[in-house]
Amino acid sequence: MMTVSQFPKNGEDLSSSRIRFMDAKSLCFYKTEGGELRLDVENDRCVLSVTTVRAFPLNDPNHYISIIDANGDEVGMLYDLRQLDHESRHEVEEDLRRRYFTPKIEKIVSIRVEFSNVYCEVETDKGPKEFVVHGVRSNVVEISPGRYLIQDVDANRFEIPDLSQLDTRSRLLLERLV
Repeated sequence: MMTVSQFPKNGEDLSSSRIRFMDAKSLCFYKTEGGELRLDVENDRCVLSVTTVRAFPLNDPNHYISIIDANGDEVGMLYDLRQLDHESRHEVEEDLRRRYFTPKIEKIVSIRVEFSNVYCEVETDKGPKEFVVHGVRSNVVEISPGRYLIQDVDANRFEIPDLSQLDTRSRLLLERLV
């Protein structure tokens, strides 16, 4: 598995890289009438339906954006999202926002354990949520000190950005779980 530091940086010699980096200035992303994200590559081609995926969604969300076609093949990699023109950047950010929707947990109301399932009731920045976690050891991960990512049985993700910011009861409930 590659880390952010192993990826080529913008301006470095990319010829030896197996990754096809694309020039942001030659890319135009826009939505079709049907709501599909489309990509025009200047003087090259049009890709009728694309999705965007972050290579490092937690550590470097604005860099290394993979562009995937409808067949699941990588069209190329965008080094820096911020190099796109305003409209294209807006469309890509919207696509990424939908893909990486991650409510932030502000309070843990209750946690109930039944067999290997954990039933959670929480308050998030997107409102109250209830979800089930199966396999706590692999689905409740401390991604940096005090920062947790929780994945439920439906592959939804929830984040606790800073454990120390939760109220005492919430911290105790989470600590009892992990």
